[in-house]
Amino acid sequence: MLCYIGVDVGTASVRACITGVSGDILASHDHPISRRVDPANPMIITQSSTEIWYAVCEAIRYCVGESDAEYDGIAFSATCSLVTLSESSEGRYQPYAVDSGFTDVNNNIVLWMDHRAQEDAVEINKTLAQSGPLREYLDYLGGGFIPEMGLPKLKWLVDRIPPAELSLLRFMELHDYLSFMAITNGLVKTSPPAIHCSSDTTRLKMALDGSTKGWSRDILQAVGLEKLSEKNFQSFGRVEYDPFSQSSHCPIPYAGTCLGTVCPQSLSAFGISGGTVAVGHGVIDCYAGWISTAAGSTALLETLAMVAGTSTCYLLATLLESFIPGIWGPFEGLVSGLNFYEGGLSTTGALVEQLLATHPANAELVRLSATSQRSLFDQLNYLVESYTNDQGVDTCNELVKHMFFYGEYLGNRTPYNLPDMRGAFIGQSTDCSLKDLVYRYILILEYLCLQTRQIIETISSERATISKVVLSGSQAKNGIFTRMLATAIQVPVEMSPGDAKFDVVKGAAILAYLATAMSSILRSILNARAVAPSLTRSFHAGAAARTYAEEKVVIDGIFNALDTEDKTRMARMRNIGISAHIDSGKTTFSERVLFYTGRIKAIHEVRGRDNVGAKMDFMELEREKGITIQSAATYCSWDKDDSNYHFNLIDTPGHIDFTIEVERALRVLDGAVLVVCAVSGVQSQTVTVDRQMRRYNVPRITFVNKMDRMGADPFKAIAQVNQKLKIPAAAIQVPIGAESELAGVVNIIDRVALYNRGDQGEIIERGPVPADLVDLVEEKRALLIETLADVDEQMADIYLEGEEPTVEQIKDAIRRSTIARAFSPVLMGSALANRGIQQVLDAVCDYLPNPAETLNTGLDAANEEAPVNMVPSVKAPFVGLAFKLEEGKYGQLTYLRVYQGRLKKGGFITNVKTGKKIKVSRLVRMHSNDMEDVNEIGAGEICATFGVDCASGDTFTDGEVKYTMTSMYVPDAVISLSLTPTTKDTTNFSKALSRFQREDPTFRVKFDNESKETIISGMGELHLEIYIERMKREYNVECTTGKPQVAYREAILSSSDFDYVHKKQSGGSGQFGRVIGNMGACDGENKFETAVVGGKISEKFLAACAKGFEDACEKGPLIGHRVLGCHMVINDGQTHVVDSSELSFRTATVMAFKQAFTNAQPTILEPIMTVTVTAPNEFQGNIIGLLNKVQGVILDTENGPDEFVISSECSLNSMFGFATSLRAATQGKGEFSLEFKQYSPCPPQLQKELIAEYEKKKAEKKK
Repeated sequence: MLCYIGVDVGTASVRACITGVSGDILASHDHPISRRVDPANPMIITQSSTEIWYAVCEAIRYCVGESDAEYDGIAFSATCSLVTLSESSEGRYQPYAVDSGFTDVNNNIVLWMDHRAQEDAVEINKTLAQSGPLREYLDYLGGGFIPEMGLPKLKWLVDRIPPAELSLLRFMELHDYLSFMAITNGLVKTSPPAIHCSSDTTRLKMALDGSTKGWSRDILQAVGLEKLSEKNFQSFGRVEYDPFSQSSHCPIPYAGTCLGTVCPQSLSAFGISGGTVAVGHGVIDCYAGWISTAAGSTALLETLAMVAGTSTCYLLATLLESFIPGIWGPFEGLVSGLNFYEGGLSTTGALVEQLLATHPANAELVRLSATSQRSLFDQLNYLVESYTNDQGVDTCNELVKHMFFYGEYLGNRTPYNLPDMRGAFIGQSTDCSLKDLVYRYILILEYLCLQTRQIIETISSERATISKVVLSGSQAKNGIFTRMLATAIQVPVEMSPGDAKFDVVKGAAILAYLATAMSSILRSILNARAVAPSLTRSFHAGAAARTYAEEKVVIDGIFNALDTEDKTRMARMRNIGISAHIDSGKTTFSERVLFYTGRIKAIHEVRGRDNVGAKMDFMELEREKGITIQSAATYCSWDKDDSNYHFNLIDTPGHIDFTIEVERALRVLDGAVLVVCAVSGVQSQTVTVDRQMRRYNVPRITFVNKMDRMGADPFKAIAQVNQKLKIPAAAIQVPIGAESELAGVVNIIDRVALYNRGDQGEIIERGPVPADLVDLVEEKRALLIETLADVDEQMADIYLEGEEPTVEQIKDAIRRSTIARAFSPVLMGSALANRGIQQVLDAVCDYLPNPAETLNTGLDAANEEAPVNMVPSVKAPFVGLAFKLEEGKYGQLTYLRVYQGRLKKGGFITNVKTGKKIKVSRLVRMHSNDMEDVNEIGAGEICATFGVDCASGDTFTDGEVKYTMTSMYVPDAVISLSLTPTTKDTTNFSKALSRFQREDPTFRVKFDNESKETIISGMGELHLEIYIERMKREYNVECTTGKPQVAYREAILSSSDFDYVHKKQSGGSGQFGRVIGNMGACDGENKFETAVVGGKISEKFLAACAKGFEDACEKGPLIGHRVLGCHMVINDGQTHVVDSSELSFRTATVMAFKQAFTNAQPTILEPIMTVTVTAPNEFQGNIIGLLNKVQGVILDTENGPDEFVISSECSLNSMFGFATSLRAATQGKGEFSLEFKQYSPCPPQLQKELIAEYEKKKAEKKK
């Protein structure tokens, strides 16, 4: 088989690969190389050509040893570094020192990032700018030379090297030097005609004489380098002229042109036994990246190649010939008939390396990296994700919005290049913690992305279209950078399907292929996609970054297509949820809403203190414990401004153990009221709820509750909403009176005081603003307008013009920015004291969206799951989502959100997943646990029906369409209990478990065949306790429970090959199956792939292998717990014509899994929880001691006037019994919450104990 060798020399390593004609990499190897910063002048950075050539030979030898093939061609790419050689008396070229003292021949390469020639670059630019027609050279370079270019470096060298020595010197770009060595082994007399220094202007399309390209005598003479043009540019490698040309320029061959063949000495150094190997003309590394990625694009002239490593280069092929300020080009010299624009950032990965080298917290990062067995960059990205999740923000950019980074512009090819600008962090503090290091890392990535955006926008302004960016290089592996980039540039970002680090060296291999092809015209071959890989992975800006302005275009189009009846009905409909931290007063608030809307006739309190209990807490357990366990739905009406509004309202739990109830409610709602305590402010579960609202793009208004309590401070709570939830928020009210004297609120928009009168605050009395509040009202009104001006364009125009906005303009701005999820208006009051609730209902009407003002998207299963927008019209085909199941006295009750069409009693609907057609025998609206029968429900509404067999998250249609709605997020269980009924009658026991599991996706049940026990799993101790109590009360089943068990996971930290044969013979047909492949670690869920060629294993048996992989992942080899993050690939195997079966291969896969797992550094993972403790200040020392006792890592401490809040990370295993310890440490006055954060490796000693215990149990069962 003919193969091709590609070699790329980067800043820190040499990479070689071998490919076939198809472009598949058959072997690859990295070899490190060093660089030296001159101690006398740190701007001088050098490398050794001797070291690099040795590394090239070693890398190729390794690849050749791994591949049994015939080699047809080789080509090189490299950084644009300058190699300096001297002709010796023996007729060889030898290294010539270019360090500060010209003494050490091991430093004969001026590295691309060397900045010794700063003054020379300035001098050259000044000279050429004053040289008439030569001024055009600067235009090709975006306005001027930079010190990283070859010409300023040559000027620096020539001015310091004695003339006698200069005449013996040869200057080459690094990739040309490698070609030279491959062909000549360094001998002067065999120097090929095309070896040259192709730096800088050789890539220009030289318009000065209208024809040729290459070095110009004129420019060399103008800048004082005329000696380099002597003897036919001999200093650039004995270049020979075309004898038929009288041009005074040095001709440059196109990329991939055959320069000669590898000499015998170099073949031996490469480990190749013989043959003829063509050497293709190489390129600098960024052009190799373009060749292997963008060159294969069908939209070649609209694809920007971005090669991001230590530095970043941007290349765009074009037919344009105009100059772009700050951007190099148009160049010709790579592909016939194409010009190129080139931009660049000289420091990309180097910026991060500099940050790590200088930051005080780097030692802590290194320690964490070693402990977690992650690379430094993987550890950095892990910390970024952790901080982002902890702060409850959608993107890491929001963590650093108060800071900015100005980059190092020296050497950049960007529109706003300032050569004298040095890097600086703006907004930094004296913080030297690990968090500060992570934040600076985010800022650097942000800077790189914004610089990229400037380059794209500038190129696009010159009539060039960029429809996508193809990313390659080491930074392409950085998922955070890739997502941030897509968000910043708003252009799709693509990567090749393989490892992006091979893209550049693969480009060199393509040039090796071209050197042997019949045609040397690169463009024609690439357009035929001979070797260039296809691009399959695409990254776009995610939902969090998608602006509402873009959604609004779609929403307006849908709304305008509705008829008058639909528009009128939608305008007066609101689907809202009530969400908050536990004990913030959600249910009390909901009770007042029902009373003031006339839905109930009397107000009742939580905990059932009046022997009735709140309407929305209808379960006996809810009334006893005073917490909401299940979300409860109701509907009510509210009159405002002569219009009657219809509310579908869902009250959700606040405890983290019942988070699934919040997830499924927010999945189907259009807006929400976020309730915040006026005393405690934003608490742990508030942050969680905020994250859930963002997940489903739910706009919210905020209600600061409990204003009647001592220590209430609504403006502190609003500040925390801004700071902790990272959403702009401002008050639209101020309180009248404080704490127990709370009488009402002032609406600061229209400057009206509103008082609650009557026994239950049902009467609203309007009046003027109290005199003592006038100044506060004006202050908060001005702040409201300023905040709106920051998030709403129309308000910004009014504000900047110095005009006073009208009441309607303010309300319109609040509505626009709230629906856009860019702002949250804040109201205040006390649900328990019956203050301020009616104004919240008015705000729901004024500021939250109706169903036609939100974008709901489904997938068309009949059209390859193409996205389709829901149309909230009763005339459209019916589409509804089953978001909740509940067992009632009449059977299973299925809650539905109708997205389009109408649902009629007696009609038929189809489950898209199962294809089953179901009759709707009964249709009801829910009012907590009461029902009201209806005959029809239209688009935008929430209802329930009986007799529908389905799972939570199923989509139903009327059969005309096959649309599916995305389901809600379901977190993994973190805790388990063994459960045994005390009676022999297990019928009710099974019924209860079946029902609970069907209703609650976070409640899981399995039967352990070894222990013969039923295991239930859930989100926490309280979660499981509630279900055990419900089993007792609702099914009369008493149970005994085992000790709570942590839901450990098993994982691997490295990779391992496997080759397993399952063979069993016992007479007749036996069992035989052989599987070969590799297993390694991966992020997220387990993955199984097959890459078997030639039909060695049939599809039927491969399907059995997949089932075997699933079996093995369910019960890991270490302690029998589920496996997480394993990627298994079967690429070969063997079957037996008689003995092979599905069972054989299923068993073989299980055993191969165990074999590979054991050899791949297996480890046990435990759940790490975010623990938030709130207690009176006097117990702070006790709590810190308690957290230290459970080996908690304290993340944050916040002190209030009476209480403090501590956030920490603890393993779930250490938290059993914590509630009892907390009660004892705080005299029963403390409370805490737990939320799963991540899985992390267990301490080594605990792992040994768990494994020993598991092995002991297995041994006992065998007895």
